[in-house]
Formats: sequence, C-alpha cells, structure tokens
Amino acid sequence: MKLDEFLTNALIESLNNGLIAPELITVYAGNYLAKSLITQDEMTEVTTAITTYQTAQANSESSSDLASSPLSSNESTSDSQSASDSTTTSESASAS
Repeated sequence: MKLDEFLTNALIESLNNGLIAPELITVYAGNYLAKSLITQDEMTEVTTAITTYQTAQANSESSSDLASSPLSSNESTSDSQSASDSTTTSESASAS
C-alpha cells in the first residue's frame, strides 16, 4: 500500500469510527494535499466520505427526533403544568 492510499484510508476510517471530527479530517486532508502526500482525486474521496458521514448523522438525528417527539410533547405539557402550579403556589405564599 502506498502512503497516499494509507493516508486516505486512515482519514476515512477515523471519520467513520468517530475518532476525528469531520472538520479536522478536512484540515488534515488539505494539508496532505498541499504537501502532495495525497492526490486531488483522493481529496475528493475524503470530502465525499465527509459529506456522506454528515448526511447520515443528520438523518440519524432527525429519526431520533421523530421517535422522541410524542414523548417530548407530553413532557412539555407536564413541564408547563408544573411551572404553572409553582407560580400559583408562590403567588399564594406571597399573598399570605
């Protein structure tokens, strides 16, 4: 395996395993490209992997938001009622 292939694969694997943030992967890949350690095609491969990773993360977050929406809605109603009860109680106490 050549150095450029190794660096490209290492960046993509580190991204997919959550070891390095996508922003840092971009910086590292840019530095490798500037130093001619990877090619423009490999830089494109890394940026494509980053885009895919971020899209998957966004889809994962929106799926978990949808799954927790009914529960959050119920909790929100309950929290509002508790806040209202607290306000009423404190108003009663200060009136006494």
